[in-house]
Amino acid sequence: MRFRLIQFSRGFTLMEVLVVIVIMSVLAGFALPSYSTHVERVRASEGVQLLVSLLAAQERYRIENNAYATAIASLDIDIPNASNFSVPPNLFNAAARVVTIARLGGSYTLCINSTGVVSCSGAANICAQYAAGGVGICP
Repeated sequence: MRFRLIQFSRGFTLMEVLVVIVIMSVLAGFALPSYSTHVERVRASEGVQLLVSLLAAQERYRIENNAYATAIASLDIDIPNASNFSVPPNLFNAAARVVTIARLGGSYTLCINSTGVVSCSGAANICAQYAAGGVGICP
């Protein structure tokens, strides 16, 4: 009587592991740039919220004093610590540019005018979302 040895395969071959690694690398190559752009847009929304709050404070100041404030201490607002933007922001006494804030690291600058239109200058991937709405660069 002859006995046959039945051989069971255990584990994966080197080729199968390499194919999985290549597929995962290609997927990560597509996902990471999209993810980092999304994260930066979320950071930019923090700046826009800060600009809108400062614009409201500037408008209250303008109604009371007939001019925009040029010093942050003149406004009746507490500015939170912004983790992604330079604080305090730059204030201007002009309707074309009321408040400007810069991204830490200097990649772009956001500004808002007296009508509430946000504009951007700097990093193309972030500023493109503001240019699509017909908004130009910061003056």
